[in-house]
Amino acid sequence: MTLLLTRNELEKVLDAQSVIQAVEQGCAEYSAGKAQVPIRTSLHGQDMPGTLLVMPCAMGETHVLGTKFAGVYPNNPARGLSTIEALYVLFDYETGASLAIMDANFMTGIRTAAASAVATRHLAREDATTLGIFGTGTQAEYHALLIPLVRPIKQIVIQGSSPEKALAFVERMKARLTVKISAARSLE
Repeated sequence: MTLLLTRNELEKVLDAQSVIQAVEQGCAEYSAGKAQVPIRTSLHGQDMPGTLLVMPCAMGETHVLGTKFAGVYPNNPARGLSTIEALYVLFDYETGASLAIMDANFMTGIRTAAASAVATRHLAREDATTLGIFGTGTQAEYHALLIPLVRPIKQIVIQGSSPEKALAFVERMKARLTVKISAARSLE
């Protein structure tokens, strides 16, 4: 029986440290040539107002097999929808049976920030205490939450596309963070 996992359910079962660890292991498998990650397939018909992306992956060492399906529809915000809507289907590595269908919007957000956390862990100065983030969207949110898990971040500075967006992001994130967060006064 295929399990259906919503964003709320994934938020309950996936902790950030475990995601960072899994992404780091996945990077190691990929670097060692133990993963198959073909170029994503893109489908964009003549009359389609968006694009469907299909991104399969098989990890040989950890026996993970799955595919992300993402619809990219630039006009969706005018409809009150996200530009990108995505699902992830996890299959049994040995049988191909579908195990789970998951909210890939959440998974993409946390996975991308986890990849940045892995890079930060290996490449950034160990004494880095300030994190600068450009943007106020989903990726900014997850980066603000995950990067402090790998460095002793004391303050986060947000640069948005407008001062209003940066200030709104800061207010939205204050309750979720244990570090100081502020909007940048200028791009410099």
